[in-house]
Amino acid sequence: MLVFHWIHSVEHIPWQETMEVTAANTLILKESRFAGFGAGIPHENSGGVRVEDGWVILENMQQEMNQYN
Repeated sequence: MLVFHWIHSVEHIPWQETMEVTAANTLILKESRFAGFGAGIPHENSGGVRVEDGWVILENMQQEMNQYN
């Protein structure tokens, strides 16, 4: 698992994304956590959305990515 943390450039809130590296060297985005909503922040997720300890959590995302910027 890989976990990336940063501060959103517009909203200035903490953000965290958890990914899995597959055997084919692709990334699967599993979960996104952020401390609020605003410009450029996703608001829908078919895998589920919950709030915990001040974080909005998009879980069970299963989004395949060839690269992460």
